[in-house]
Amino acid sequence: MLDAAFEVFLQHGFEGATLEQVAEHAGVSRQTVYAHFRGEEEGVKETLFRAMVAEFVAQPDNAHPLSASLGSSEDVEADLRTYARHHLQLVMRPELLRLRRMMIGEAERFPALADEWFTNGPERSFELFAGWFAELHARGTLTVPDPDVAARTFNWLVLSTPLNEAMARPYRTWTTAELEEWADEAVRVFLAGHR
Repeated sequence: MLDAAFEVFLQHGFEGATLEQVAEHAGVSRQTVYAHFRGEEEGVKETLFRAMVAEFVAQPDNAHPLSASLGSSEDVEADLRTYARHHLQLVMRPELLRLRRMMIGEAERFPALADEWFTNGPERSFELFAGWFAELHARGTLTVPDPDVAARTFNWLVLSTPLNEAMARPYRTWTTAELEEWADEAVRVFLAGHR
């Protein structure tokens, strides 16, 4: 049912989605949806929405092998480029973009859920990146006096234009070559400020 809810909510948004659509997509009765997500109809829909987002947030984030070792890299430029390409491709997945748009649109209705989304998404990335940059600074490989600021800067350089454009222009498809070129330039700019 959560997979069905994911499809229905992404297609119709919170307001447009109905429990009937979820039940039909899941191949179950409406009563089955009610039995699993008890309450009044609006309460069931909200409970289902929260469960669907929580399920998605709890999924593994397809961590790249470099996630654990980039701080000890012997070729920081090449490894950051590889990771930046991976990170940008991951964030730009169509289903994730659609969920991000919906979460932004529903942040005022579901502030705790939006907070959980941010904590388990961007904040987790910032912590990972800050750890790399602190280690690279300690080794003397890069000059990073504030790893937290550097982590947020790196993330924004990598994601900025593709993600912003994708939020406003769902019809615009970035090619793999375009994303790789953007990621490579982001790494070049970042390293220019931290070598």
